Amino acid sequence: MLRIGNCSGFYGDRLAAMREMLEGGDLDVLTGDYLAELTMLILARDHAADPATGYARTFLTQLRDCLTLALDRRVRIVTNAGGVNPSGLAAAIRALGLPARLALIRGDDLTPRAAELGFGAGVTGRPSAPADQSFGAGATGRPSAPADQDRHGGQDPNRLPGTAERSFGRPLGAHAYLGAFGIARALEAGADIVVTGRVTDASLVIGPAIAHFGWGRTDFDRLAGATVAGHVLECGTQATGGNYPFFAEMDDLRHPGFPIAEIHDDGTSVITKHPGTGGAVSVGTVTAQLMYEVQDARYAGPDVTTRLDTVSLQQEGPDRVAISGVRGEAPPPDLKVSLTAVGGFRNEMTVVLTGLDIEAKANLFRHQFEAGLPARPASLTWSLSRVDTPDAPTQQQASALLTVVARDPDEKKAGRAFANAAVEVALASYPGFFSTTPPGRAHPYGVFTAGYVPQATVAHEVLHDDGTTEPIAPPAETRPLSPLFGPGILPSQTHPDFQEVGASIAADTPTSRKTGAALADGPDPNSEETNNEPGILPSQSRPDFQEVGASIAADTPTSRKTGATLADGPDPNSEETNNEPSFPDKSEILNGVGSAERAGTDGAAGRAGTDIAVGPPGTASNTERARTDIPAGPPGTDGATERAGTDIAAEQGEHGHGVRRLPLGTIAGARSGDKGGDANIGVWVRQPAAYTWLVGLLTEKVLRELLPETAGLPIAITRLPNLLAVNIVVSGLLGEGVAFNARFDPQAKGLGEWLRSRLVDIPESLLEEL
Repeated sequence: MLRIGNCSGFYGDRLAAMREMLEGGDLDVLTGDYLAELTMLILARDHAADPATGYARTFLTQLRDCLTLALDRRVRIVTNAGGVNPSGLAAAIRALGLPARLALIRGDDLTPRAAELGFGAGVTGRPSAPADQSFGAGATGRPSAPADQDRHGGQDPNRLPGTAERSFGRPLGAHAYLGAFGIARALEAGADIVVTGRVTDASLVIGPAIAHFGWGRTDFDRLAGATVAGHVLECGTQATGGNYPFFAEMDDLRHPGFPIAEIHDDGTSVITKHPGTGGAVSVGTVTAQLMYEVQDARYAGPDVTTRLDTVSLQQEGPDRVAISGVRGEAPPPDLKVSLTAVGGFRNEMTVVLTGLDIEAKANLFRHQFEAGLPARPASLTWSLSRVDTPDAPTQQQASALLTVVARDPDEKKAGRAFANAAVEVALASYPGFFSTTPPGRAHPYGVFTAGYVPQATVAHEVLHDDGTTEPIAPPAETRPLSPLFGPGILPSQTHPDFQEVGASIAADTPTSRKTGAALADGPDPNSEETNNEPGILPSQSRPDFQEVGASIAADTPTSRKTGATLADGPDPNSEETNNEPSFPDKSEILNGVGSAERAGTDGAAGRAGTDIAVGPPGTASNTERARTDIPAGPPGTDGATERAGTDIAAEQGEHGHGVRRLPLGTIAGARSGDKGGDANIGVWVRQPAAYTWLVGLLTEKVLRELLPETAGLPIAITRLPNLLAVNIVVSGLLGEGVAFNARFDPQAKGLGEWLRSRLVDIPESLLEEL
C-alpha cells in the first residue's frame, strides 16, 4: 500500500499545509497541485516580464520550511509548481543547499514551436462569433467547443492535430499536459523531489503509484483507479468538506484536513485524512470532488481514459471511503495543450439604480453612454442585475446594478474614451446616479484555449539529479476518444423484469445486451458496442445493491456479489434481499426517465448580450433574479409552459404521493466549475429512489428553465447511476475562459448552488427519506 497526501489544491492554498501533512501522520509521498488555467496565464505573463519567474513561489517558501522534515521522514515530494518555468524552480531549490536528489520533468513547453504546430495567428477551429461578441485578431470571442470536443486532458477525434479552438495571436504560452510515466521514472531513479511543469493534475498521484507497484503502459484498470484517486486529491480540501453543499452537517469545518489516498497494487484506493483534522471524508465529499470539472463518462488523460461510469464508492469507516471497480481504456492519440494569450483590453463600470423605474433608468444611461463614445469598442456588453426588492427596508435592498463591459484590441477605445463617456453624463442622467467605483484604465485580459498535438510530437523527458536525461516514449496503444453520456433509462434494481439490466442498461440506441458476467469483465475496447453503449455500470458499483451490476448506492455496508450472480437475479432467501429498499416499478421508470439529450438541439434563441429589458420585481424569486444579458423567465412564473418537475410530479401523484415545491438542493448536492469557456455542474442525490426522480427532472428543457443564462448555448447531459449523479456541461457560458470574465462568476463556482436554489416539485415520498 502507498500513502499519498496532498498539500495544495491551487496557487495560494494554505501555506502551513505542507508542515501539517508531514507532521500529522505517516506518508510515503506528498503532492502539491498549484496549476490551473488562470494560473498558467498569470505565470506566463510573469515569465514574459521576468524570465527568472514563472513558477509557484509559495511552494519554494513551503519547501524552505519543510524540506529537512520531509527528508527526515523519508517522504518524497512531487509537484507541478514549476509552472511555465520548472527549470527556474529547480535552480531555486538547489540554491537551498540541502542534500535532496532532485529530478525535473521537461517537454511540456511548446511555446517556441507554437507557430510550427499551428498555434499562431490565423488558426481557426470553427466559425466566427456574432460581430457584437468578437474581439479582433487576438481572440475572436467564439463560444467554447462542445463538451464532447474539449474534455479535461482529452481531444476531439474530428479535429486535425495542432489546431486550436479559435483564432490566435501569438500565444503567451503553449504547454502540453504530460502524463505520469516521467514522474515514475524520476522516482524509480531515486529522486526525493520531482518538479514538473504542465502535467495532468492526476499524474502527480499516478506517477508515484506506477513507480511503487511497477505498473506498465497497458495496466489500464490500475492506471484508471489511480487517476480517480488523483482527481479526488488534486483540489485539496474540496475532498474533505470544502465547498461541500451539505456543509451544515459537518461538526467542524473551520480548518479541514488535506486528503490522503491509500493506493493498492490493483488500483483500488481509500481516501482518508490525518486523524484529528477538521472536515470529513464521506461518500458525499468524494462524490462532490469526482464530479468537479468533468465532461462525460470518459475522463481522458495522456496515459489512460478512465470510465467514470465504473467508479464505486463505499464508506469503510469514519473518514475512510473506498474506491473500487474503476475500468480504464487506452488513452487518446493526442495530448491536450494549454494555450494562453492576451485577448485585448478590458474595462468595466457598474452604476447603481435605486428605487422606482429601474428599467427606464437603465435604458436612459445606456443610450447616453453609447452616444458619448467617440468610437464603439469591438465588444460592448450590458447586464442588469435585479437584486432590488419592492418597499425595501434598506437603500441597498432597493437597488439594482447595471454593468457595462468593453473589450477591444486598442487600449484607447476601452480606456480613456470609455471612462469619459461615463463621467460626462454624471449630472445629466437618471435620478440617484452613482457608481460602485469610478471609471478607470483599461487592463489587458487573457484567454485560454485548448489545442491538441499527437503524443509523439512532445519530447517528454526526465532530467535526473546526476544530469543525465532520459526520454519517455509515448504510449504504443491509443484509442480515439468518443463521448459517453450514460444510460437513457434507470432500471429498477430488484424488479424481475430487469434481471438482465445489471449488465445492459436500457437505452434509446439499440445495443445488444451483455450478461452480468461479461460486464464484470469490463468493456471490450475492440467491440463496436463499446462506443455506442450508453454506459457500463459494474456489478460492484454500489455495495447496497447486490442484485444489479447497473447501479446505485447507499451508505450501509453489505457484502458484494459478482456480475455473474447479478445475471441470476436476487436470492429470495437472502436477508439482504428482504432488507432492500423498495423501488418504483418498471412503468414509473420508463415514463419518468428520458434519453440522454445532446447539446443545443432545441433551437433556443441566442443570448441577447445587449438587451436590458427584464420583468418587473416581484415575479418568481426576488432574491435570485436573472441577469438581463440573457432571456429571463424562471419556471413557475406566469406564462411558463410548465413548472420544473411537473411531469415527474404528476407521475408520482398517480402512485398516491403528493409533491412539494422546494429548492432542488433540499435533496440534491451540486458542485460546479470551469474548463476553458465551458461550465460543468455535477448534481447528485443520496438515495436511490431520488435518483430515478432526478434523472427524469434534469432534462435539457427543464435545465434551460431553471438556468435561463444557458439560452442558446449547447448543453450536454451525462448520467452516472453508479454515483447517483448527473453531470451537465454548458458550452461557452464562460466565454474565453476565466480571465475573460464573461460573467460575474467567471469560474462558475456558484453555478451549482444557483441550480440547487431553484424551486422544483419534489415528491413527498422522497422528503420522508431525508
